[in-house]
Amino acid sequence: MVRNKPIRVSRAFALSPLDPPSPGRSRRSSGPVPFSRPVRGVAAAFLAFLLAASVARAGTIRADRTDSQYTALAAPSAYASVGKFLWTESAGQYLASGTLINDQWVLTAAHVVSDITSSNIGTMTFTLGGTTYSVAATYYNSNWTGSTNSGYDIGLVKLSTPVTNVAPAYLYGGTDEKTQVTTIVGYGTTGTGLTGATQSAGTKRAGTNVIALGSALNSIYWSGGGNDTMVVADFDTPGTTGDPTTNLAVATDLEYCAAPGDSGGAWFVTKNSQAYVAGVTSFLVSKPGNSQYAMYGDLCGATRVSSYLSWIGQYTTYHTAPGALTVKAFFDTSLNGVYATNDTFLSGRQVTVTGPYGFSQTLTTDASGQISLTGLQPGTYTITQALSAGWQATTGASVTVTVTNGGTLTTWIGSILPGDANQDGEVGPEDFGVLKDNFGLDGLVNRWGQGDFNGDGEVGPEDFGLLKDNFGTDTAPLTNVPEPRQLVLLGIGYIAACLGRRR
Repeated sequence: MVRNKPIRVSRAFALSPLDPPSPGRSRRSSGPVPFSRPVRGVAAAFLAFLLAASVARAGTIRADRTDSQYTALAAPSAYASVGKFLWTESAGQYLASGTLINDQWVLTAAHVVSDITSSNIGTMTFTLGGTTYSVAATYYNSNWTGSTNSGYDIGLVKLSTPVTNVAPAYLYGGTDEKTQVTTIVGYGTTGTGLTGATQSAGTKRAGTNVIALGSALNSIYWSGGGNDTMVVADFDTPGTTGDPTTNLAVATDLEYCAAPGDSGGAWFVTKNSQAYVAGVTSFLVSKPGNSQYAMYGDLCGATRVSSYLSWIGQYTTYHTAPGALTVKAFFDTSLNGVYATNDTFLSGRQVTVTGPYGFSQTLTTDASGQISLTGLQPGTYTITQALSAGWQATTGASVTVTVTNGGTLTTWIGSILPGDANQDGEVGPEDFGVLKDNFGLDGLVNRWGQGDFNGDGEVGPEDFGLLKDNFGTDTAPLTNVPEPRQLVLLGIGYIAACLGRRR
């Protein structure tokens, strides 16, 4: 049997005179208890959940919604970075959640990793994107005391090997979390607002709620503990109508409360269609009179990520914004890979861009010769253009660029079609006419349009050879290839021109 290491299901807290002990339940302590910290004695039995063989779920949901709506919300790639921890302690095997923030580091709660030592780190694994990774090291904030009352419930896990098939999450650097809709993602226990978290853990689920700052706790059920290095959300009973971001008593359509096992999971906020991690699931605060974890009226809380970015940066890199890349394809008449004002942009050019975490997209350049990509993970990208017969790349077979955190980059890919003097995408009679008219000229600089297709400063037999080899590319009929006598006449003209220059 696998025991679920709850997210500091801090519903463990003190019973007031208005909240007498329920039959069969232990008396609660004063303040949230970390969901997944191994606890001793009666509390341990209360907080440690067994993973049953039945279908497992995470977080408690509205009683008037279906389970499939919440599992479906967790499925999009925006939340793919949230994975599952399993590890063993003396009392059994535990489960918690975490979020990939770069290819080898996972953000989680301090109470998830504070009991990991050299004796049990070998049992800890992180599963993400269908792959299970071993753990190399764990870290947690040095101010963490084991109590969520003062915050600091934040930790990091370094994986033994990099993740290559799932893109990391972006961290939220803003300070306007209050009243934003959040999507809470994790692998914890489940149930409904009426029953509480009574069912097993282990399946990924997501639901929504509206964020308040941690200081709000001081005026609700828990005095003296909340501060604004935390964010919280209350689990509203459906029925009140209105805007949930302006009336916190209104439930969102997929209202949700974190539950044991969601510890270390992510609270996402969305800006301009991009998801960012704003919180790390930390604790649960119980409404007096509720008999189970995560019932209607309870509050769940998270460590506020924006308060700990500098701490995270002491251990590893993270990203707070996606990058953007624009690629422009052009006819490189200068043959040097650098766009010039007399070059033509190439529409309809197929361009493939590959990058980190399995990124690959093939797009076609628009009328202005460009493709644009947004929402890119920082990292190295390779750009390859598909060339039709006769075309040659002037910027190499592929171009490699680096997209930075929040950066916007424009790069150019050049190519030529030797013989295409007028840059219309085909080598035909008009191009032959240009070369014929200028045959024998020398001393030219960047005179592709006059027939200098090899860039040697003169229009001669080599240029004619290039034109002849590509004549008919792309649409000109091959029957229009110049006759041999025309080549002879051009050759005679070239010799005469050379003799004229020697006089």
